[in-house]
Amino acid sequence: MAGAVAADLWRVDGELAGLKARESELLRHRGHLIGLLRAQQARTAAPIAPAASARAGSGGSGGQEVSPGAAQNVLLGLGGLLLAAAAVVFTVVSWGHLGVGGRAAVLAGVTGVTLAVPALLLKRGLTATAETIGLLGLGLLVLDGYAARQVGALGGLSGADYAAVVCALVALVAAGYSWVLPLRGPLPVAIVAAQLPLPLLALGDGVNWLAIALTVTVAVDAVLLFLLSRLMPGEGRALEARVYVAVLLGVVGCWAVLFGGYATLDAMTVAGALPASAALLVLAAVGLGVALWAEGVGRLLPLLPVMLAYTLGLAGPVRLLLEDGWSQLLPYVAVSLVATVLVRWLPERVRTASRACAWGVALAAGLPFMLSGLIVLVISYFRWEEAGLGKLEAADVRVTVIALVMYAVACVIAGGVWGRAGALVSVVVAVLLVPMGYHLPYALVVAVPLALAVLLSVLATRYRVAAFTAGVAAVQAVVESLPVEYALYTTLSVLFVTWAALVRRPAALAGAALSGGGLAWAVLWRAGLPVADSCAVGLGVAAVLAVAGGRVSTALSARKASSEATPSEAASPEAASPPISVRPAAPVQDGAAGAVRFAQVLAWVLAGAALVPVADALLSSLGAYRFVFAAWEGAPGLPESRPLVVVALLLAGAALAGSLRRPGVTGHLAEGRDDAGGHPAEGRDKRVVDVAVLTGALVVAVLPVTLRVPYPVVLGVMVAGVAAATGVAVRRGRVAGVVAAVWLGSLVVGWGLATQVGTLTVLPALAAVAGVAAVFGTAGRVPAVVLAGLLAGGEVVAVAAAVGVTAVEAYTLPFALELLALGVWRAKGASWPAYGPGLVLAFGPSLLAGTDPVRSLALGVAALGVTLAGARARLQAPVVLGGITLLIVAGRELAPWIAQLAGLVPRWAPIALGGLVLVLVGATYEARLRDVRRLRDAVARLR
Repeated sequence: MAGAVAADLWRVDGELAGLKARESELLRHRGHLIGLLRAQQARTAAPIAPAASARAGSGGSGGQEVSPGAAQNVLLGLGGLLLAAAAVVFTVVSWGHLGVGGRAAVLAGVTGVTLAVPALLLKRGLTATAETIGLLGLGLLVLDGYAARQVGALGGLSGADYAAVVCALVALVAAGYSWVLPLRGPLPVAIVAAQLPLPLLALGDGVNWLAIALTVTVAVDAVLLFLLSRLMPGEGRALEARVYVAVLLGVVGCWAVLFGGYATLDAMTVAGALPASAALLVLAAVGLGVALWAEGVGRLLPLLPVMLAYTLGLAGPVRLLLEDGWSQLLPYVAVSLVATVLVRWLPERVRTASRACAWGVALAAGLPFMLSGLIVLVISYFRWEEAGLGKLEAADVRVTVIALVMYAVACVIAGGVWGRAGALVSVVVAVLLVPMGYHLPYALVVAVPLALAVLLSVLATRYRVAAFTAGVAAVQAVVESLPVEYALYTTLSVLFVTWAALVRRPAALAGAALSGGGLAWAVLWRAGLPVADSCAVGLGVAAVLAVAGGRVSTALSARKASSEATPSEAASPEAASPPISVRPAAPVQDGAAGAVRFAQVLAWVLAGAALVPVADALLSSLGAYRFVFAAWEGAPGLPESRPLVVVALLLAGAALAGSLRRPGVTGHLAEGRDDAGGHPAEGRDKRVVDVAVLTGALVVAVLPVTLRVPYPVVLGVMVAGVAAATGVAVRRGRVAGVVAAVWLGSLVVGWGLATQVGTLTVLPALAAVAGVAAVFGTAGRVPAVVLAGLLAGGEVVAVAAAVGVTAVEAYTLPFALELLALGVWRAKGASWPAYGPGLVLAFGPSLLAGTDPVRSLALGVAALGVTLAGARARLQAPVVLGGITLLIVAGRELAPWIAQLAGLVPRWAPIALGGLVLVLVGATYEARLRDVRRLRDAVARLR
């Protein structure tokens, strides 16, 4: 081959051969580098590089996932398990196929060789292998014991006793083995095996002996731990031994407490409970000794088992001396409470933790009594109709009282804030249970909690927890007094007077408000009025009293601040001039402001709660809307008289308004502010107006469903309410007025639709209200005008319906004219938003109504007039809508003639006419297209 192409081919082949040779050289160098890296990895036992680690993590073969030590431990562990499994199978299955000599050879040879091999392995440095073989040898000792049992060794012993002997031998051998060879595994085996002999020996002799055996084991473990700490105080194997013994000491100790406690509870006589009781007391002493001797966290762990063992050990035999029932629980409470006192003499290092554990046990022991006391009190709330609650289990209540007295004494001895609180609560609950447990006369059943509530209310001035207990006692007194009228009045009156005298405290303020409201409720309820309505009035009275209490508290704080003024301030020249403002000290200011805020929140909560019992009346007021779908079906009947609903609403509104007009405590009234927060008085007055308007709206709304008022009077009152709310809305610009006016207006329209006379009366009255608002109001004139127009149109429609007018225009034109008038008044920019709705409402229904000649003539004339007026004013909407209406009317009128004419001409004439039209249009297409464009532009230029 010759030529330029052949030369180019030879050149390409040469370059490819060079590339192949270079590739071979690079591959050989790569293999050499990989070999060097692998040799380096084998020497250092470390990953090659981050890249190699990444490849290993992604599934490559260049890294190690398991360290050599871990791999070795896994292999040794699996090997030891396999060998142990093989030994078990051999001993259990193949043992019977050997003679006496073979059995002796296996027992003496295999076990001895297995226990001897670790010494040789240790000399060669194979420590892990030696540990595995040593543990295997100790396991073979157990199998040897099983094998010996099978051939009749120690046949006079029971299975549990023989197991105890084997465990003791294994423990001794393992302990000696760990002493001879420096192995770590045999020592834990020896310690664990040493825990089993005594419990196994006592396993068949009853739970008492089992508890004693466990206790002795715990004592031995404690002594062993003490000796190891003294004789082997170092680290390493000595530390491991101490840790193993300590852990097993705790585990066996917990089991000892469990079995000892069960033994004392299961015993039927005192003598039967004494052994386990003694074991528990020894166990408690051992545990306490360990706690006092141990260091660090270890001294805290035994304390809870110690307290449990002490309580169960002392209380177990004593409970058998008492009668069956709740009384048998009293020894546990008494002993645990004594423990809370005795811990005061323990060393400081364990005193706090011991006290906590002792109180924990005491609370657990007294939990049944606490629950029973709570259940008794709660049951009394639901069984108040049984004066005195004589059917309750008096014996159980008396036992609960005794337990609570014990708790109170222990809390007093303990002292501190929590101690005083616990003592007070315990005493209060005990005193409340005394009348039920001892069947006191009914007068004392009421007087005891009442007197306790008064006393605690006085104590609450110094101890805050007394306020809560006073409330509990007061509730109990009120519940107990419910069956008897005079008792109820007396109880609520005493509570009200007591708390009113302490009104400066928030808790007393709340109590005075609730007791006063409760007294009002009781009077109304006992008078035979509905319970729910009476409750609503009571809550309203409570809300008003909360506001009044806040004002009284503020006045008392100001008086106290003025009385604490120094004589120098009183004699200063500035004091001679009338003060502009009074500024008490900061603490007094904060206290007064806090009382005012609390009273305000309390008033809000109580006022809101007052609406809940009368919510059905509020929902019933919405029944006015049913007449929208059933107009003129007749006036509703007179409702059930519920005047208390109106009273409750008025009281709730008065409380809310009063809470918003809270008095100042910092004297900024001269600066136009009424409290420390700097809220403007004017803004506060506006919120008061809002509350008053909404309250009035609620009262007027429920009037038709709560008072037996004649139907015309209801309509008049509701229209007057709408007028008042509208005045607030338009003159003051308050949203509350708008909401009230709209809501009441919709309700009165609904009630008015019940009769023709009501409809014809309500609509013009509301239209007049809206018109006056539009004329004299300073805000919201446009909505008022729209509303007045709608109401006027509705009145026209109602009149038309009343006189029997069937023409559709009588019902559509009034509203259409109103919309057009509004569009003329507020027309800005495009004509469609201004005139479109009115014209559609004016023309649309008439076009759909029918083909009456008079209607068609009037509609055509009106459409022509609208079209001409729109063209003159250059308005798009009138031109388009008027023109469309005019075309529809003309087409509808000419349609019969056109149809008659079409029947007279030949059938080919329409086809010819269509062809002629198409020819003419095609011939003058460009000119017609320009005409259409000019028409479109002319219409688009209209507004």
